[in-house]
Amino acid sequence: MCNEFWVRPEDVHSPVIVSLHVGGLGDRLMTVPAMQALDTVFPGKLTVICDDIYNRDVYAGLNLRRVVEFRHGQEPKALEDLKKLTTLLAGCDVIIFFDTVDASANRELASMLQPCCTVSLWSWSKHVPLIHGETPNRVDRMFSLAQVFDPSLRLECYARPCFSPLFYDRAQQIRKMLPSEFRVLAVHADTTDMRVHPKMFCLPSLRASLDLFLDNNEDYVVFLLGWEDVGIRTIRNSDRVISCLQLPFPIQCCLAGIADAFVGFDSCYLHAADLFQVPGVGLFGPTDPRQWGFRFSPHKHLEATNGDLNPTEIFEALETIKQLAKSEICNASHASYK
Repeated sequence: MCNEFWVRPEDVHSPVIVSLHVGGLGDRLMTVPAMQALDTVFPGKLTVICDDIYNRDVYAGLNLRRVVEFRHGQEPKALEDLKKLTTLLAGCDVIIFFDTVDASANRELASMLQPCCTVSLWSWSKHVPLIHGETPNRVDRMFSLAQVFDPSLRLECYARPCFSPLFYDRAQQIRKMLPSEFRVLAVHADTTDMRVHPKMFCLPSLRASLDLFLDNNEDYVVFLLGWEDVGIRTIRNSDRVISCLQLPFPIQCCLAGIADAFVGFDSCYLHAADLFQVPGVGLFGPTDPRQWGFRFSPHKHLEATNGDLNPTEIFEALETIKQLAKSEICNASHASYK
């Protein structure tokens, strides 16, 4: 953290969070604890600049002053866009850059607005938080931006999602359509709209492990999350696979949150399950689970050797997680959202 408490939050009138180059939906979910903490530091004051409508869903439960959707154009339009943005943000006194890409546009924006304080993960800003550990989880990195303003903030106090309760209620309604004796394994097997992706490295093994798990657990059904089916609906136990692929993103996140257990690749619904503290198994190939894996949930991370995972290895991890899912502690953490 910074060595001195360099600004009193009560003296800040117009703080702005810039979130234009954060990454995908999963990356945005990993900013939620930081955003919630800043919302408590600056209640009703925060303006969030973001580049897509999903941010409104991800941050729906916060007391933000406003959310501005802004799509940064290509040169030479880029400078014109920045000038429009500086007019909109005139008078801001603090800018907090959530961007994980060191974009030149951010430096230009800070130069144009000249706030009294800028905070980012990059050395050019006036204040850069100190981050401990060689490979901290992305959630910790983002939360360090909030701790600049209040070093006493503790990440675990903000380990929860902030979707609208309407989405959570809809997920609960879907869950209640099942007979009460059934339990739910949420599965996310695709990460983009492409059939082939480096993160989706062990699809055959995942499909085989799901059959093993369903064979061994007749009280479980699968909620299939994502955007497209990659063969999960055609496994041998397909009659116990319920496709949720056409549902809106925030409802699918809440379905991950009301599940008893989760399994999936490094992707957005893994991070949603983590915020809800659902026990899960994360499957990792090209990405590092220390940075991109579960942060709050009871979990097992499986890392590929020679580019694949054994179906039995995934099945055994699911069996371990299944026992955690039955614990009263996990059930209480699910219920604490509402």
